Amino acid sequence: MQKIIDIFFTKIGDGDERLKNEIAWSDLADSLLVDISIDEQSNFWRDFEKRIIAREERIGHCHKGQIYWRIATIELLRGGIESCVTFLEKSWSEDQIRGDAMSASRGLLSILKPIICPYDRNSNTRLRSQNNIDFYDGMTSEEKREFEQEILSAHNHVAQRTVNMIKPESFKFLKDATKNQIAFDTYYEVAKILNMPLEYYYSCIFSIGSIAEVMLDDLFERNSEEVWRTGNTTSYAPTKLLLGNKIDTLKTLILDGHFLLPKHVVLKLLLICEYRNLIHPNRRHGLEFIPNWYVTYMLFSFISHIASHLWQNNVDKYISGLAKP
Repeated sequence: MQKIIDIFFTKIGDGDERLKNEIAWSDLADSLLVDISIDEQSNFWRDFEKRIIAREERIGHCHKGQIYWRIATIELLRGGIESCVTFLEKSWSEDQIRGDAMSASRGLLSILKPIICPYDRNSNTRLRSQNNIDFYDGMTSEEKREFEQEILSAHNHVAQRTVNMIKPESFKFLKDATKNQIAFDTYYEVAKILNMPLEYYYSCIFSIGSIAEVMLDDLFERNSEEVWRTGNTTSYAPTKLLLGNKIDTLKTLILDGHFLLPKHVVLKLLLICEYRNLIHPNRRHGLEFIPNWYVTYMLFSFISHIASHLWQNNVDKYISGLAKP
């Protein structure tokens, strides 16, 4: 059977200019890849990259941003977050050559790269974290699939400036009524600000971090600190710790098998914490951090993802002693 890439080049003909314009060939590529396996799609885009590079000496530079974007999303769906980030970086590099100030690859890169290369306070830069990579690799195939689908779905919504929000009548997942009201008020305040076309969203990112923190406080304090004291020997009350320390405690409880919360919830919490910490002036200077609308919308969308796991019946299920076989 003729390879899909050969069919593609037969249909596109010798039109070199069409190859230099991704709008001219993207629909054709999509039509050929319908109902094709991920492996075959990956082979197509990698063959396409090789053939385009081979022609560039004759026809000049061709924008390959979409090719690398497609490979990146395939790698993410395969569970390869490091290879995904590598291709997102290549895609963003191509977009910059074209003069783009913002692109899909830059946006998604700003969400996935901090997972494997979080900010390091001592060096004031991003460093590869083997602990985070091991934590990601330790997710079950189902957890990875849920994470990847939620990330790509959120990306598609955010690209259209829409977000799946928690309905006011459903905002009842925190057990403590006072904490629930605090989270409720802050959540809908952020939602109103996000409807404003601002250049920066510093206050929103700080508030999103505050929502995440009150969610963790409620989780750790409910039922006489049942979750907090499960496998945790520290004498500190949960509210006395910083957000990062609370997330680390939750991560340890999961890794030790005391609390069966899906690991991708921790990844989203880590991203929220990472960006809230970067608001600090010294860190913003070191990384030239700008809280653009994309990052802010994505972090805001994570709140509803996390909230879905914090209803009391879910928390009961995640405590190993109460987990159903």
